[in-house]
Amino acid sequence: MDNLDLEIRDGIFKDKVNRLYNHYKIHIISLLLFIIFVPIFFQLYLYYQKKNNENLFSNYLKAETLLSSDVTSANIIFNKLLKSNNETVVFLSFSRLLDFYLENNQKTKAINLLNNTNLKIDQKLFSELKNIKKVILNFETLKENEILKLLKVTKNDIFENTKKKLIYDFYIKNNQPKKANQVYQKK
Repeated sequence: MDNLDLEIRDGIFKDKVNRLYNHYKIHIISLLLFIIFVPIFFQLYLYYQKKNNENLFSNYLKAETLLSSDVTSANIIFNKLLKSNNETVVFLSFSRLLDFYLENNQKTKAINLLNNTNLKIDQKLFSELKNIKKVILNFETLKENEILKLLKVTKNDIFENTKKKLIYDFYIKNNQPKKANQVYQKK
């Protein structure tokens, strides 16, 4: 009797499992396929990203080497790299292009680059750096109100000393020693 009872329970259990499987067959198979293919696609995505980054760095190095022989091609490559998604490559390209313009006395191109480039770094930090570079590039032509507007000195500002030094130099250049001395006396 126990064997018959056990066989009946076993048969009922198998029927329930079969009905459950038949009812949820599509869901079960979909879940298993999802578990199998998601890691594969994720690995493919990471591989693609790695190759893309390698290609970007390769182009950056190519542009660096071209700067000495073919400046226009190097500038084209740097400008393309400025539009990439890799923040490091964008920042490196931006810095190198800006340095190139400054080394070759192309002040207007440097100013245009500063004005037209939005890096994906800390925007406050970048805007302050842009303002400092604008002041340095236009130091001879700026008026007092323009330089004070660009270089707002605040407490605990990481560029406080740099800004004060630029303002101090501006006043010295314009023969205003009293104002120059006041720059460092303000706390």
